[in-house]
Amino acid sequence: GAIRIAGERWAVHADKLLATRVPPTLTGVLQARLDSIRPAEKLALQRAAVIGYVFWDQALAAIDAHAADALPAVQQRALVTPHPQAGFDGVREYAFSHHILQQVAYATVLKRIRRGYHRVAARWLAALTGARAKDFLGLAAEHFLKAGDLALACEYFTRAAEHAAARYAHEAVMSHVSQALASLAADTPADARDVDSAVAPDSASLASARLHWRLLDVRERTLGLLGRRTEQSIDIGTLTALADTLNDDRLRFEAAWRRSDIALRMADYRSMQVAAQQALKLALQVGDSELRLRAQQRLSIALGNLGDLDAGKQMARVGFDEARALGLRRLESLFLNVLSVTASMQGDPMLALAIDTEKLVIDRELGNPLVEAITVGNLGESWLQVGEFAQARYHLQEGLRLSHAVGDLAMQCTQLLNLSQLVVRHGDADEALAHAQAALDIAVAVQNPESQARALWCSGRAELARGRHAAAATAFERAHALARADDSVNQHDAAAGIAQVALARGDVAAALHALAGVLAHIEGGDTLDGTDGPRLIQLTCHQVLAAAGDARASQMLRSAHAELQAGAASISQPGLRQSFLANIPEHRDIVAAWRAAGLV
Repeated sequence: GAIRIAGERWAVHADKLLATRVPPTLTGVLQARLDSIRPAEKLALQRAAVIGYVFWDQALAAIDAHAADALPAVQQRALVTPHPQAGFDGVREYAFSHHILQQVAYATVLKRIRRGYHRVAARWLAALTGARAKDFLGLAAEHFLKAGDLALACEYFTRAAEHAAARYAHEAVMSHVSQALASLAADTPADARDVDSAVAPDSASLASARLHWRLLDVRERTLGLLGRRTEQSIDIGTLTALADTLNDDRLRFEAAWRRSDIALRMADYRSMQVAAQQALKLALQVGDSELRLRAQQRLSIALGNLGDLDAGKQMARVGFDEARALGLRRLESLFLNVLSVTASMQGDPMLALAIDTEKLVIDRELGNPLVEAITVGNLGESWLQVGEFAQARYHLQEGLRLSHAVGDLAMQCTQLLNLSQLVVRHGDADEALAHAQAALDIAVAVQNPESQARALWCSGRAELARGRHAAAATAFERAHALARADDSVNQHDAAAGIAQVALARGDVAAALHALAGVLAHIEGGDTLDGTDGPRLIQLTCHQVLAAAGDARASQMLRSAHAELQAGAASISQPGLRQSFLANIPEHRDIVAAWRAAGLV
C-alpha cells in the first residue's frame, strides 16, 4: 500500500513507505511474502514444498485433502506455475516460481511432521502407474529416505538404478547406487555387512546381501560400458563373495561370467578362458541350458583369440543351433557375433556380411541398442574389407553414433580404429591420425593393450602416409612392443609397418631385420588370420625381399596373389569383386606386382 497504482500516474504514500521494513535478503523477502498470505494458502505451499520444487495436485491432496483447493489462489499470486503436461492421466503438475521460495516454504514446516509428509509423498510416487511411472522411482526413494524409512529407500533407489541402466543413463545409475549403498549400510548392523564373515547369515542379512548383489550387478555393468576397469574388478570381486555368502550357484555362475567378460574387454584371453570354463562348470551343476550356452559363447571367443579359430567357430555353430532350437534369441545374436568375427578374421567378409545382416534383424527385434551398435559396426568393418568405402563409412559412423548413445566406450574405440583404416585408404592421412589418436586415448582409459597396439599401428600408417617417417617408426615400434608382450597376432602388422618405414628410408637391411619374425611365422606354416592387414603384410614381405634380392620374394608374391584371388572368388557379385581387387591399395598393388613380374 505504500505505492498506489491508479491511472497513468503512480502515487507514493511517504508515511507508509517510511513505515515499511524491507527485508535485507531475498530469503527474507520470500519469508515475508509467505507470512502475508492467507493461512490456507501458506499451508498449501508448505505441504507442496515437501513434495519438491515440482509437485502434483494429487500428491498434495494425498498429504492434505484441502490443500489443493488453495492452488488457484497461490497461482494467481504468481507463487506457483502450472505445467501444461504432467505425464500422468488426470494429474496436474506445478512448479514453484523460484527454487528459493520452495526452500523457504519447506524450512517453515516443523521437522517432526515433515517425515510423515515425505512418507505420504513417497507412497504416492511409488504407486504411480503408466509409461513414465518408473522415471519417478528415484524421487520416491528420496522421500522414503527423508521419511526415515531406510529399507524402502534402499529398495526404491535400487529399482531406480535398474531402470536407469536399462536406459543407459550412466550418471543416474551411479548416483542411485551410491545413495542405495549408503542407505543399506545405515540400515544394516555392522556385523552383517561383512560378506566374508564366517558367521551363518540370518534372514535379514541374506535379504541385505541380495539387495547388495542387485546394486553391484547394475553398477558393474555400467562400469563395464564406461571402461572403468579397476572399479569394475572390485565390484566383480564383491559379487563373487556375495554369491558365496548367499550359497547360490546361479550367482556364482554370474560372477564367473563377469570375470570372463572383463578379461575379454582387457584382451586377457587366457584369464577369459579360465573364467568361462568355471562358468560352464557351474552352469552344468545348475542344469540350466541357457547359462551353459552363455558360458560356451564366451569360451568360443576365448578359443578363437587364443589362436584356435576353427575350434571356436565350431563351438559357436553348435551353440547357435541349440539357441535357435530353444528360441533363445539373445543367445542366437551372441553366437552370430562370434561367427561373424571369426569369418572376418579368416578373411571372408562376405560371410561376415551375411551373418551380421541376419543378426541385425534379431537385435532390432529385441530392441537392444547396445548389441545393435556392435552389429552395425561389424557390418562397416566387413564393407571396408571388400573395398565398398561408402557403405563402410555409413555403417562405421552409425555404429559410432549408437555406441555414443549407449555410452559404450570400448566399442567407440573399435569404430574409430576402423574409420582410421578407412580414411587412410582414401588418402586422408590427417583424419586417419585424428581417429587413431582418439582411439588410443580410449584404449588406454579402458585398459585394453590389444586396442592400444592397433591404435598405434593406425597412427603409424597415418604418419607414414604423411611422410613423417620418424613419427611412423615410433608408433609402429610401440605397437610391436605391446602386441609382442600380449603374444598378439597384431605384432605382425606392426613389424610390417616398421619394415615399410625402413624401406621408405632406403634401409633394406633394417627392413629385413624387422620382418624376421613375420617370415619365420609364415614359413613355419602359420596363417595371418586375425591380423588387420594380412595382404599388406605379405606385400611388404615381397617388396622387402625383392629389394634385398632374396629369392623368396617370388614365392611370397605367389602366395599373396593366390590368397587374394581366393578371397575375390568367394565374392559372387562382380561389382563387389572389382571393389575388393581395385579399391584396397595393397590388393591393387599385389595385382600390379603380379603382372609386372610376368606371372599372369
